[in-house]
Amino acid sequence: SHKSMLVMVHRLADGEQMWIGTNGGGLFRFEKNQLQLFNATKLGLPSNVITALAKAKDGALLVGTNRGLARVQDEVATLIAETADFSITVINATAEGSLWVGTADQGLWYFDGQAWSQPPTGGKPPAAYITTILVDPQRSVWIGGKSGGIIRYMP
Repeated sequence: SHKSMLVMVHRLADGEQMWIGTNGGGLFRFEKNQLQLFNATKLGLPSNVITALAKAKDGALLVGTNRGLARVQDEVATLIAETADFSITVINATAEGSLWVGTADQGLWYFDGQAWSQPPTGGKPPAAYITTILVDPQRSVWIGGKSGGIIRYMP
């Protein structure tokens, strides 16, 4: 029997390579006209459901899944333990090295290089399900929620 093709949900261009996340089929890397699969078993990802991709300041690939966030470096994935219970929806890695991570039901999280936290009350997102995060040149963080609304958070 023929299996249906998995739907690509996210992609990230990284120099000469393209990373492609799927909804249940893991992560693919397209490079030098070859497509290579990195699934949960082979790479150590927390899940084969890839929900977000970003590149960290140090060059590591950040992979959001429905079971947490992983850092991929040298073809090895390491789960970021603090995010193990999160269904990641969006990742924004800033030029300074900090991370903004949106989730499907736990709101917005921030990593300053040392520890994970949620923004103070003044930075409460418009919904628990975060759909978008944009850090502008003035370092303001724009956060959109699934049920509508957007806020501008100025750390």
